[in-house]
Amino acid sequence: MSNRTERPGDVPVWLAELFRDSYNAFYGTDYIEEILEEQHTDVDMRLLDSDGNMQEEIQHLLADPDWGLRHHSEIAFFEIGETLQEAVDKSGLKKDFSLSVLTAPENLPKKKHARIRLVEDLWSCLEERIKGLRLNGIQEHGFDYFELEDLCGKLIANAFTKVRVTFINREFERNVTSPSVAFCVQDEWIKTLILEAIQKKAAKHYPNSENLILLVELQNGPTSETGDIPGIIEALQNETLVFKEVWIGSGSMGGVVRVWPS
Repeated sequence: MSNRTERPGDVPVWLAELFRDSYNAFYGTDYIEEILEEQHTDVDMRLLDSDGNMQEEIQHLLADPDWGLRHHSEIAFFEIGETLQEAVDKSGLKKDFSLSVLTAPENLPKKKHARIRLVEDLWSCLEERIKGLRLNGIQEHGFDYFELEDLCGKLIANAFTKVRVTFINREFERNVTSPSVAFCVQDEWIKTLILEAIQKKAAKHYPNSENLILLVELQNGPTSETGDIPGIIEALQNETLVFKEVWIGSGSMGGVVRVWPS
C-alpha cells in the first residue's frame, strides 16, 4: 500500500490506484487515473482513456469511524447524561448514589426527542429498583442486559446495555457520571456510518451527481475486510442515491468494491 501522505489532491494515491485497478477489472477497461488539485470541489479524480479523454468523474468521501465514535460520545455525554441527570433531580430521590450508563448508539432512536424519551423511560423503570437497593443496604449493583430487559423491556436494554449504581455515604450534586458508548453490533455501526456519510455528501447537491461516482474511503476502522461488504450492499440496495455509482475501499481490503447499484 502506498504511503497515506501521498495526497496531491483530496484522494490518496494508494486509493486512486486501487480504484483504477478495481474499476478496470470490473468493466474490462484500461483507464488511467488523474487526481485533481484540492481546489476542485465537484470532482476529485478522473478516469481517462489511452487518448487522455475523460471517461468517469469521481468524488471522494472519507468515512472515518473515529468521527462516528466522537459524534456518538457527544450524544451520550450531553444528551443522554443531561437528560438522565434532570430526571434524577426531578425525582426527589436522595442523591447519595452515582450512575454510569453504557450506551449502544446504533440501537438508539434516530430522532433526538425519541432518544430523550427513551432516557426518561429508563429512569422511570429504574427509580423504584434503586430505592429498593438502598433500603437493602446494597452498595453497588450493575443492571446487565437481561435485568434491564426484564425491568424496562427490550428496546431500552438494547439501547443501554449496562447501568451501574453505586451508593456512597454523601450526596452528589451530579449523580450521572460521563456516559460511555459501546458499539455492540459492529456491522450495523459500519452500515450506519456509511449511509450517513453518503447522505451528507448527497446533501451538497452536486450539479452533475447523476454522472458522478462516489468513492468512499474507510479509514481507521474495524471494518476494512471484504467480509463486511455483503452487509453494506444489502443496506444500500433499497436506497435511492443521487450518484451514478458508489464504491468502497480501504487500505487493508487490497481493492475497491462497487456496492451500489447492486
